[in-house]
Amino acid sequence: MRAEAPYRSARDILDLIRKDPLAVPFGVGGLPGNDYFNIVRPAMIHGAEYKKLRIASFQSGGKLMMQLLGGHVPVISTTLSEAAEQAKAGKVRIIATSAPAPMAGEFKSVPTWRSMGIDVHILHWRGIFAPAGVPREVVAFWDDRLGKLARTELWKKALEQHGWYDAYVDSATFRKELEPEREVTAKLLRELGFAKQ
Repeated sequence: MRAEAPYRSARDILDLIRKDPLAVPFGVGGLPGNDYFNIVRPAMIHGAEYKKLRIASFQSGGKLMMQLLGGHVPVISTTLSEAAEQAKAGKVRIIATSAPAPMAGEFKSVPTWRSMGIDVHILHWRGIFAPAGVPREVVAFWDDRLGKLARTELWKKALEQHGWYDAYVDSATFRKELEPEREVTAKLLRELGFAKQ
């Protein structure tokens, strides 16, 4: 949110929108998506009428940040990489992270939703994908190589430098973790009118 915004914390905002879902306008860089769910899911768990929230969508993270800095929207949900430099310059405050645990580096004091008692974590994960039916030995090769990469000092330094959460998991774990997330997201997409019932 903007550094001079009247809200002190993410919980303050959640309390406001629980009383009145139109009390705080939000901005995101696209609908639907992780940034959108980073507003809707905590609001839902906190007891707000999440279907009524005022959420404006902008074409990209850069345009979203311009709207925030210009005072057109007081609170946004975006990736850390989009907000970090503005936070370092004192123009914005990062008030919550959707990571399951505190971030590395200079943003480690930013509270997670879970640390606020709200059982939400949303990862902006990236992956390597292959066509269906790829041989098991190919999957095993990449699991081995990427697993080794994720244990290197270079990887750890990159995480700290960018304030990223270390979300690396092998392919089997990723499939297992993705299923419940897919169910929650599909249900919300239907409830919010983005997918057919």
